[in-house]
Amino acid sequence: MNRIDYYSSLDRSSPEELSKQISYFNSDTSYHSLFDKVPELILILNDKREVVFANKKTQSILGLNDINDIYGKRPGEIFECMHSDDVQSGCGDSPSCKFCGAVMSIKKGLAGSDNENECVIITKDNIDAYQMRVFSSHFTIEDNNFVVFTLSDISDTKRKEVLEKLFFHDIMNTATGISTLSYLLNIKLPDKYLRYKQLAGDFSTKLIDEIQSQKQMLAAENGSLNIDLQTTISCDIVSTTANLAMLYNVQKEQIVLSDDLEKIEFKTDKAILSRVLTNLMKNAYEAEYMGGKITISCNRTLPNTICFTVHNPTVMPIHVKEQVFKKSFSTKGSGRGLGTYSIKLLTEKYLGGKVHFESKEPEGTTFYIKIPIRE
Repeated sequence: MNRIDYYSSLDRSSPEELSKQISYFNSDTSYHSLFDKVPELILILNDKREVVFANKKTQSILGLNDINDIYGKRPGEIFECMHSDDVQSGCGDSPSCKFCGAVMSIKKGLAGSDNENECVIITKDNIDAYQMRVFSSHFTIEDNNFVVFTLSDISDTKRKEVLEKLFFHDIMNTATGISTLSYLLNIKLPDKYLRYKQLAGDFSTKLIDEIQSQKQMLAAENGSLNIDLQTTISCDIVSTTANLAMLYNVQKEQIVLSDDLEKIEFKTDKAILSRVLTNLMKNAYEAEYMGGKITISCNRTLPNTICFTVHNPTVMPIHVKEQVFKKSFSTKGSGRGLGTYSIKLLTEKYLGGKVHFESKEPEGTTFYIKIPIRE
């Protein structure tokens, strides 16, 4: 069996080739009889990873009036993946696709190995994300290679994992700290131990922040998060969020406010912007194992745009850069990734802004949050 070059092939099937392959499955009603009864998304892909068959569940999920609309397209193209137009040849050939679980599964399937994987497809509007478990199984018809490609929605499962591993774990640690400090404060101690009172206050603030963070994310994902526009001073919210970020093991001397921090009055949702900036600072801290400086700045970049930046010296590895905004992706392990995903979701869907980053030697990594100035 010939192997396919998945990252350099620019060719797609000719209309004649595609029509012939589609006819294999449309002319045989057994495929529809079998696959239309399955409550999962099922695609049959040819050796160029193009759709030549899709079951009714796929048509329903994608809201297609005519199933013919997706024939000849690749999976990322029918789901409008943000990377499907990165290169001329389409889905599966961009640098980002090398880390896609769907591409890896299809690749193994066409090579003759039945397999299972997971993937996250972020749509071109940078708002919706499909979290899927995918399975590929190889077969041939008249010496043509195909894979049955099955997709199952695992969004609820991944959300449950995140809540169990991130929310309950972190909340429990914080609550335990408060409980211990509360016990100590009931004991008559010398004045030098009054610092415990400050620590108890810090732990309480962190606990409330953790709970608010999870409530905010759940509301943001189901579309029920309300926007509350309030007058805000740029340098004040930067200072406030920097102090909050320090409660997450960030050393005070590690966070630096830029000298060119601009004082700008504007209207935005303070709670949402605070969450975005806090998560950026936490992520920057977690990247700095050697205690590198984290620099925060904000400036008016256009008459009606304000830009917040968070910089740290460490450069991201390539596999991190390509997946940084994916839901549930994290360098800290499985089930831990909501930080950068939430930054993009909250900024672009609820603050009406844009987020991007640059990470290269020798400059380091800088995240940019640009939001409109409402006066």
